[in-house]
Amino acid sequence: MLEILLATAPTETPPTVGLDGGAIAALIFGPAVVAAFVSGAVTLLAPYISRKLRRDEATEAAAREMNVRALNEFYSPIRELLNEVKVLRDEISRRVNKPKNPDWHTLDHVPEIKADKVSWALFDAMVQVNLRIKQILDEKSGLARGAVTASGLWRVHQSLLARALANPEDVPSTELSYFPTEFETQINAKFDALSAELDAHSATDKKAKKS
Repeated sequence: MLEILLATAPTETPPTVGLDGGAIAALIFGPAVVAAFVSGAVTLLAPYISRKLRRDEATEAAAREMNVRALNEFYSPIRELLNEVKVLRDEISRRVNKPKNPDWHTLDHVPEIKADKVSWALFDAMVQVNLRIKQILDEKSGLARGAVTASGLWRVHQSLLARALANPEDVPSTELSYFPTEFETQINAKFDALSAELDAHSATDKKAKKS
């Protein structure tokens, strides 16, 4: 009888310990594991990030240097020379343009200018100043930050002035003889924009050094 009871008694299966998805994720992505992963990633990426920052800084510094050169070697000298031309032209007009005519243009009155010794000397000086502007355009146009679209008109005007100085009796009558004010406008606008940009960079650098 005892043997029968033992034979028919239910056997207990030992419980199994299972891990659900959350427990597995906790083991795999636990704080220590995540921290180690992040640390390793940062270590691997650090040289790349450092190189990129250096490249960005070098690119920005190079661009700023080009802007400084453009300002100092192109826009600023042309701007100053154009101011000289204006002073000379205004003085010629003051001496020759009588009575005052608001539409008076130098190349329309070369014979009268030549008849006044001082005005003719001023005209000569104006041509020489324009030649200096032409030289800058010839040698430094690569520094221009964007096209100076009116420079072609100015070159025609300059060549007509030089021709009038050499042969005052043979001055063509054309609107191209008139000074293209848009050339001066473009030079001044870019000068002002670059000056403001460089001033802003300088202010930012000073603020960064103080902090």
